[in-house]
Amino acid sequence: MPLELILFIVFAAVAAVSSVLMITRANPVISALFLVLNFGALAGLYLILNAQFIAVVQVIVYAGAIMVLFLFVI
Repeated sequence: MPLELILFIVFAAVAAVSSVLMITRANPVISALFLVLNFGALAGLYLILNAQFIAVVQVIVYAGAIMVLFLFVI
């Protein structure tokens, strides 16, 4: 199997599992950490698609700034 397919399967599985765990957790801080993991997996999927700028923006803007604001609100 090509490396891109293996990475896609890994990132897709991490994104799917972390999104389910994010919704089912009762603690909002743990839920926010699973959301950061989901953003990281999504950035990895963008890297597989050769969209490096969108992947970097995903990590910096969403996983960095939005999650910090979300955790301060909690």
